[in-house]
Amino acid sequence: MRRTQFFTMALVETTPNPEIPPVLQVIDVPVEEFTPTIPCLARLSGASSFNRNGGIGTVAIQMLDGCLWRASKNASWITIPGSRTGAGPGSVNYVVGALTSGTSRTGLITFAISGVPDLSVVIRQEDAEGADPPFRYFVTPERRSIWWEAVAVGRLRVTTSRQDAEWNATSNQSWLIVTGPDGPAVLPRGVQDSLPVETALVARTCDEGACGRGNTFVYYRVMENPLQATRTGTITVAGLSGLNPPVVFTLSQAGRP
Repeated sequence: MRRTQFFTMALVETTPNPEIPPVLQVIDVPVEEFTPTIPCLARLSGASSFNRNGGIGTVAIQMLDGCLWRASKNASWITIPGSRTGAGPGSVNYVVGALTSGTSRTGLITFAISGVPDLSVVIRQEDAEGADPPFRYFVTPERRSIWWEAVAVGRLRVTTSRQDAEWNATSNQSWLIVTGPDGPAVLPRGVQDSLPVETALVARTCDEGACGRGNTFVYYRVMENPLQATRTGTITVAGLSGLNPPVVFTLSQAGRP
């Protein structure tokens, strides 16, 4: 890092003629000072092995504050829900899907770090029996900010630790409306029983929300904000049993100018 500082120098100019008084000049002289840059050295932890049923894991990154990083994965059966970027120490959750091919496999989660070589952790999945992973839900993004105008169709991705995990998405505000898989208004009760059940999404309502199974999207629409104050609403995704921790998407809408 380069930083410029100044120091003041006084110069006195004289002449051989004693009748001419000396001239005093004061000038600022720039001096460049070099401060060594500390590299963004990092350490990862979280390499793990899974059975054929898959599961969830976390990779933690330890580094200095302010160092930028971005996580990525090289296999389709590894999902990174939530944020993939950060500055300084942090962590990234990941989900390993069920193994159906009968062949063990290996994947990488890689962190690109500013100023230093990339770092990776190895994720292995064996074709072996084991316990089913616990039910866990993730939403991407976790939050969003919008202007005061209405939004016709918005969506957020729901990722689950198990494809048989059923969930319910509900809003806590009347102006933030959870909609169906294609963005229509919430289906009234009684209509859902006549609709076909899709593999990934059950197109019906559950307690005035939208039901789903496994990995898919939740669609929503936002009404125009008539107020000058910012308002906040949430969509909560939770298991139908209510026994597992829910996840929350937060939407902030600016006030009318």
